Amino acid sequence: MRKRNHALNIRLSDGEYAALQSKLKQSGQTQQAFMINAIDESLIATPELSSELAMLNQQFAEQNKQLRGIGTNINQLAHRANGYDELPTVDALERINKSVDKIRKEADPLWQSIRQLISRQSHTGP
Repeated sequence: MRKRNHALNIRLSDGEYAALQSKLKQSGQTQQAFMINAIDESLIATPELSSELAMLNQQFAEQNKQLRGIGTNINQLAHRANGYDELPTVDALERINKSVDKIRKEADPLWQSIRQLISRQSHTGP
């Protein structure tokens, strides 16, 4: 008795077919194996999950921007300390510390949201 007794016939555009063929070649799998693996490994994101992920992505992008600014400030302080033997003031270091603490506190709810999304996905996934 055949294990797989359902055939699937789909229509693709020329571009979609070329993309599929390229991915098949890269994977080294047969078309059947590739499609079965794609089905087995696929995650279906609900609109709500997609929306939450987009929001988290935006928040992380903003935090990364802030961290880059802090890194630039630290670099400037290090450059002055090395080039001019000028150590940063306590006030400058405290401002940087407060900025990092603020970002850390903002990141905590983001990490909690991510953990909840992952937990929900693993319970509802395959």
